Amino acid sequence: MHIFHIMLGRRLGGLERAFVTLSNELAANGHRVTCVVTPKSEITPELRGCHILELRNRNAYDPLAIVRLTSAIKRQRPDILVTHGRRAATLTYRANRLWRGGVLPGGHGLVAHLTFLHSTSYAHLRLADHIIAVSIIMRARAVNLGIAPTKISHVPNIVHTKASPLPARPADTRPAIGFLGRFVEKKGVDCLLHASARLRAAGISHDLVLAGDGPLRGELERLAGALDLSDHVRFLGWVSDLAAFFSSIDVLAVPSRVEPFGIVLLETFAYGRPVVATKTDGPYEVIEAEKSGLLVEIEDIEGLAEALQRVLSDKTLAAQLSAGGLSRLQRYQPDTIVPQIEAIFAACIDEHRRQKNPVADVH
Repeated sequence: MHIFHIMLGRRLGGLERAFVTLSNELAANGHRVTCVVTPKSEITPELRGCHILELRNRNAYDPLAIVRLTSAIKRQRPDILVTHGRRAATLTYRANRLWRGGVLPGGHGLVAHLTFLHSTSYAHLRLADHIIAVSIIMRARAVNLGIAPTKISHVPNIVHTKASPLPARPADTRPAIGFLGRFVEKKGVDCLLHASARLRAAGISHDLVLAGDGPLRGELERLAGALDLSDHVRFLGWVSDLAAFFSSIDVLAVPSRVEPFGIVLLETFAYGRPVVATKTDGPYEVIEAEKSGLLVEIEDIEGLAEALQRVLSDKTLAAQLSAGGLSRLQRYQPDTIVPQIEAIFAACIDEHRRQKNPVADVH
């Protein structure tokens, strides 16, 4: 099938990595994948075997972007439009309904439109013919908000990192706690800094290795100084070598206030490192508590510190959690997930074509 795969983010965060992985897997399976991306996006260099269509866009309602996308749809005639994120879904919905200077009647689009639900933003879901939620909890919440159960499926994200468990770090190195993600309020990095301060106060020597960036970096650097952590915290910026990053830590912390899925959990499993996370939607579903990771309450700084201390001080527990994570990883492999997605795409296309569409010559 010919898939217009649309993601309009610029940075290579978790959602964007999920988009890249799915694009590459679909292309490897023989589908024609046209990736519609923002110019100069960090996504583009990561794509393999895909056609690239750059779409300048200022926002979800940019009229020029809408017209350009409509023209591309009519010219290339894809079988399905697949969107990730609210901007992509909203802009695509509008572009998909333009026809001969007006709007197609009856809510029909030129071609089938499926959107992925990756976050706690639900406003755009009614714009698509079908939805794939990456967690069971998000699917249930969408149904409770009025989305028909037949319109939304659940398929988790694909792990894009092959299982490559790293050896444990040497016993004579100072323990290190890692974080990988954006420096924004919902990621809870401030909670991790406070937990680190509690560990130090309890005499637990360790380093804190923070990979990522974002608008709160300056504030977090000042907080590290105020907590007297500056000599023990490293702000790395975004890292491209994940193996090197995971080699430098003993445990990964995911202290999020909101975490719909958490691609970083699968990456941690793949590299054989234990993980401590909050009981947000994604970790609560992905992690088997006490088997493939430890879970703590959201914003529970004392609980986070205690869980990290358990992993750092008990090598047997750390090894058990790492082994559990590697075992858990198997359910997120491409050969398990991609056929499910392909079947949903095909059903969405068939359903769209069965409906009465006044534009009979689109396909």
